[in-house]
Amino acid sequence: MTNDSEQTTNEIGATKVNAIFKYAGLSGSGDPGVILPKDELPLHRTYANAQSASELSGHHVLPVMVVYTANASGGASWTDLVDDELLYKHYATFITQAIAAQEYAAGDGSSPMSFVLNPDFLGELQKNPSHVDDLNQAGAVNVNDQLARALDYMKTTYGYQPPVAVPQFENTLKGYIASLNFIMNGLAEDVTYGWQINLWAVALPTGFTRPTTNQLTKAKKWRTS
Repeated sequence: MTNDSEQTTNEIGATKVNAIFKYAGLSGSGDPGVILPKDELPLHRTYANAQSASELSGHHVLPVMVVYTANASGGASWTDLVDDELLYKHYATFITQAIAAQEYAAGDGSSPMSFVLNPDFLGELQKNPSHVDDLNQAGAVNVNDQLARALDYMKTTYGYQPPVAVPQFENTLKGYIASLNFIMNGLAEDVTYGWQINLWAVALPTGFTRPTTNQLTKAKKWRTS
């Protein structure tokens, strides 16, 4: 959703749309190098639009925020992970987004909104297994120090304290992904989320199961029937 005007919201409310998707930041790049202020996050307007659309349509319309903590949509670039300053600011913005979304929770276990995490990121990693190996070397991603800096920022800026203990993570790609899942599960427990993944049509990506001979035979029969 790029136009969140009252007219557009009314038009959405007159349809059978079940969800409104919007970038969680101010651009599709994850806003590297800045920390987005809590009161200026797009999710506030998107939540209000979804509420209005729900009232107009008579059924629930879920606000879905598309979140970038690392932008790989332009190809296999991992600067957002290996540059400490960028990593810290991405963490700070992401935590701000997570707790802002959680504040809309009704307290009954329902989800106020959903997050889609890092489109194209996992897909680019699948295409570049050697990069995965490099990023999983010990110390490749300074996870714990930059996450701690981001939490200090949240405490200083908003008086925020995590409701759960913050574990230690591997300072690797695996640890980085685990830390993002922790932020969602531990700091925004009512906000549903998932990771976007690309399904490539060529060059079987790492981690996919190769089809069996029986499956290939069935596929050929289906294609020629």
